[in-house]
Amino acid sequence: MLIFGYLGGTVEDAALAQVKINPTLTLNIQQGLAKINANRPAEAKLYAEKAIAMNAKSADAFFLLGLAEDAIGEKENAIKSYDKAIQLNPRLAKAYSNRALIKAGQGNLKSAISDIDKALSIDPKLSAAYVNRGVAKGAMGDTKGAIEDFSKALNANPSNANAHRNRGLTREMVGDIKGACYDWKAAASLGLTDAAIWHRSQCLKK
Repeated sequence: MLIFGYLGGTVEDAALAQVKINPTLTLNIQQGLAKINANRPAEAKLYAEKAIAMNAKSADAFFLLGLAEDAIGEKENAIKSYDKAIQLNPRLAKAYSNRALIKAGQGNLKSAISDIDKALSIDPKLSAAYVNRGVAKGAMGDTKGAIEDFSKALNANPSNANAHRNRGLTREMVGDIKGACYDWKAAASLGLTDAAIWHRSQCLKK
């Protein structure tokens, strides 16, 4: 199985990077993030645009816009929004990580890994970044490095379902079915239905 396509985004730990003075701006960004989490990215985009209209120098607003554009398939626009967020706040680790995921999906793997390395140099505990780097390494054929990164993601956040799912897929690729079954069971317990299907079809005795 290809690792791409089984990676979730980084929405589960998306959060404001800075404390904002303008409460209305903050509310718009928070409401936009809630729409992302509710799988309503078109509405999230509207909140992001409102936030940018209030403050065109808000890195958080452009980060939200990138999340929304990515979710609705506007990949190039999302990259530009993450670029802007990084320009405004070079310490916004999640923007590097999310931009990397788009680059990886486009086949620009070396640049993706460079972005993730930058994200992790800023925030070594950013679990989603380890997942994204693991995906990029897996796509490059570095299954050992991918498994190591998925494990690092779980060390940072034991409840990262995507890390379990992707590590399970990679373990399956290298013939470690027992390890794959362990990860798919864990991912299923965290709510991933595809992992539950794989565990049921490949791991449970008939």
